[in-house]
Amino acid sequence: MDAQTAANREMVRRKFEEIWIKGNYDYVYEYTSEDFVGHMPDGEVHGPDGLKRYVIAWLSAWSDRVFHLEDIISEDDRVLLRWTMDGTHTGTIRGIFKPTGRRVTIKGWSIMRTSGGTVVESWAMIDRLGMMFQLGPDVMTQLRDMPPNKLLAAATAAVDSDA
Repeated sequence: MDAQTAANREMVRRKFEEIWIKGNYDYVYEYTSEDFVGHMPDGEVHGPDGLKRYVIAWLSAWSDRVFHLEDIISEDDRVLLRWTMDGTHTGTIRGIFKPTGRRVTIKGWSIMRTSGGTVVESWAMIDRLGMMFQLGPDVMTQLRDMPPNKLLAAATAAVDSDA
């Protein structure tokens, strides 16, 4: 592995640890470029402020959460993280799912594209179906009973707003 690939790998590993494990939300300003674009399962986030709002909204749904970095793979300007999160669902998820109090294990991965010592773009995937099964039938009922326009508005607001 060349020196730049190793530096990218270490920067992304530290980002994951600082933001997702330690909850140091302001670290997004140290590692994210101003023109950052994050391709998330429920929409795009833009810039460090957008990423910070996304992280806070997601993490606020889970008390006693513990992240495990399962794999980190890097090549050139790309770094892939495969992770698992264990936590109890005690807050609203992205403005849509009400707290269930259930303990779940969620799996996901993220790919980061780096440039100049920062992350400029990312793609993330979360096993939402597995999460919803673990959260139980109440979550499925919430989805079933929500009008499509309200569901879309809630998902969009959760990505774009300060909520």
